Order: sequence, then C-alpha cells, then structure tokens
Amino acid sequence: MRRRVNNLRAAGPAIIDAARLLNDLSAIRLLVASPVQQGKLLVGHLARELENAGPVAGSARIRLVLAEVADGVQSVAEADLRTLIIQARLPTPLYNPDLYVGGKFLARPDAWWRAAGVAVEVDSMAWHLSPADYERTQLRHDRMIP
Repeated sequence: MRRRVNNLRAAGPAIIDAARLLNDLSAIRLLVASPVQQGKLLVGHLARELENAGPVAGSARIRLVLAEVADGVQSVAEADLRTLIIQARLPTPLYNPDLYVGGKFLARPDAWWRAAGVAVEVDSMAWHLSPADYERTQLRHDRMIP
C-alpha cells in the first residue's frame, strides 16, 4: 500500500520490510529517518505499517529507531547522542527545538535542556563536508554562544 503525504509518494511497507532485513542500526536509522525528515511519511504511518507487518520478532531495532524519530532525532549522529544521553541517565532533552530570544529565532540545537539552559550540537562529516555547510554550522554555533 502506498501513502501520499505532502504530494509525495512513499512506500511505508517497503521501508519496514527493508528495515527488517538490515542488521546495522545506523542503516536502519538512515532508512527510516530520511523519509520522515523529508516530509514523505509520518512516524505514525511507519509505526502502523510495522504493527500491520506481521510478527514482532525482528522488529526491536525498527521500534527503537521509530521512537528516536518520534522524539525529534533527525540524523544518525543525533540518534547516537540520544543513546548516550539515555545510557548516562541524563534528563531527557528536547530534540531539535526552535529557540527564540525576544521573539527572534536564535537556533535549532540538536538537544536542549530548558531547565539548565544547555544546548548541544552534534556535527558529523556526513552533513558538513562542503565549505558552505561547514560555514553555516559555524554561524549557527556562534549564535548560541553568549
């Protein structure tokens, strides 16, 4: 069954079927997170497809990734950060929230602990290879440093 979201077609069942065949968590993260972040599918659509896909056996990694994406994680590097936060038993942050100062957009950090006023950015080679990408990242970082 194909679904249309934002005028784009995506095959939720194919994504779930392909994810079941993968053993590498990073590959599953990339496969599942990409269409969600691109607006092609909603996390809920993939979760329903997983529920309708048959046996629960072999779905633990997919369920983990769906939970990460539902939390707001947008990349493999951010998912690794989320795992570290959970393993360290830190309070749960907001992932990728829009931060404003005086009504003006400041930044969208990868993780934000409102009570502590702490923002975290995770940079990876996959997203910062070109000089322009790196420069945008540095400008974003500079806006968040007092």
